[in-house]
Amino acid sequence: MSIGRAASAVVVFLAGAFAASPALAETEACPKQSATGHIEVIGTVVGVNLGRHIIYSFSAIQEEGDRDADGHCVVNGQIEEFLYDADKSGDLDKRGDLLRRSHGDVVCIGIGPDLSTPRPGEPPRPVVAHMAARITHFYPPPATPPPEPVYWIWKVQDNGEDANDPPDYGSALNGVTGQRASAFCAVGDARAMAPSIRGNVQVRPPDLP
Repeated sequence: MSIGRAASAVVVFLAGAFAASPALAETEACPKQSATGHIEVIGTVVGVNLGRHIIYSFSAIQEEGDRDADGHCVVNGQIEEFLYDADKSGDLDKRGDLLRRSHGDVVCIGIGPDLSTPRPGEPPRPVVAHMAARITHFYPPPATPPPEPVYWIWKVQDNGEDANDPPDYGSALNGVTGQRASAFCAVGDARAMAPSIRGNVQVRPPDLP
């Protein structure tokens, strides 16, 4: 990714983040931008997902100018997720039992700087894709269906294709309600990301004239 493209993405991202009302947001252009790929990261949070394999394939494609009946930018795409428990032997390279699989339809994408702070040795994060998808299938199904739709939010970083480039990065998936999903696509969050041990992502930020 060139420095010029990265700078353009930052400008567009910040312009979208400061749209204070739906009326203002509807006057902003819907830029052409997308993110696609496959991520497999190992959980790092003790007591939450340590050692678990978080695997997902996704596509989120926004065409320039397309809006739905509510004035939101149209994004096409899906996410398919598999969550495996940590291996009982403690071998991080191995997957344990399948804990969950899910599918969702992507509803928004925003590309720009992330609010998280890279750990020592990790690359800076000026261009990160933030996405949300409405969950349509979930296994095993919850004992009590949620009272309103639930959305996955996640973020990825494309660090290049060369052999010497650092790995791409991705976050775990987090379940939220609708308004939080839109806010996440606009500005991201402070959750950490981890290097992907398999797969590759392509993040294509918007270009300015």
